[in-house]
Amino acid sequence: MERFFQISPPSVHQMLLRLEERGLISRVPGEPRSIRLLVSAEELPHPPGAAPRPFEPAPARPQASVPAKRPGRAPAPIGPQRAAGAHQPEQLTLFAMPADSSTGTVAGTPLEDSAPPPMEVPPSGLATRRRRARRNPDELETFGRSRTYAFRVVLKWDRKVWRIIEVRGDQSLHHLHQGIQEAFDWDDDHLYSFFMSGKRWDPNTEYAAPGAEGSPKANRVMICTLDIEPRRRFLYLFDYGDELLHDVWLVSVGPAADGVRYPRVVKSQGEAPPQYPATDEP
Repeated sequence: MERFFQISPPSVHQMLLRLEERGLISRVPGEPRSIRLLVSAEELPHPPGAAPRPFEPAPARPQASVPAKRPGRAPAPIGPQRAAGAHQPEQLTLFAMPADSSTGTVAGTPLEDSAPPPMEVPPSGLATRRRRARRNPDELETFGRSRTYAFRVVLKWDRKVWRIIEVRGDQSLHHLHQGIQEAFDWDDDHLYSFFMSGKRWDPNTEYAAPGAEGSPKANRVMICTLDIEPRRRFLYLFDYGDELLHDVWLVSVGPAADGVRYPRVVKSQGEAPPQYPATDEP
């Protein structure tokens, strides 16, 4: 829709909301391929000289089960606490994190035993070193190249499926996007945005795909320059139409290993769902 109408991603989102308000479409936000037309084929415009095609609504996708919240828990911008007894790789320093969090290289491969031990950097010390490095571009690049940032990425429509993706500090949010696409075996065929506030379509904290209009670009910001700390959630939105939403947390910070390709998947849980559900269309 963005390419056809030559409009920005937020305009696409507003267009979908207007169509939904007027009863022309129905959709489930965050559900891939959930947009359904509510008008007959005869009412749809078609190019001059072309015969109208019969329209068949896409089958509804079954709703994913959502676990019930534990009683007495106050709402919070982060997920539930980490389940007791969950496995933690020994090579990374873990900070306190939300439930179902973990750590850790190229898809599904455990960290090498020869990897250097993690450098324990408390959040406040990490921020101080980052601020000092910003004064000099060379120091900033060196600072980023020597560190890795492990992010836990959770599917919002199926929270039992998640991946831990490790990115080097001098790489960009675009590299994190590529790591997510590879981790879930998707096609990387749509635009995306990161919203550092955790609120979708928040223009003040958006880093958009290189091909999107407006907003700072995800490929122009290094991971090590972001003001992110453990337990702070932000949002990854893939496909401006279907709005596939992912919660992202910083899990740990550690030293970068020589000769390792980043980004890499260091831990995973659950089988990756198809990017879009199968349909009967040819």
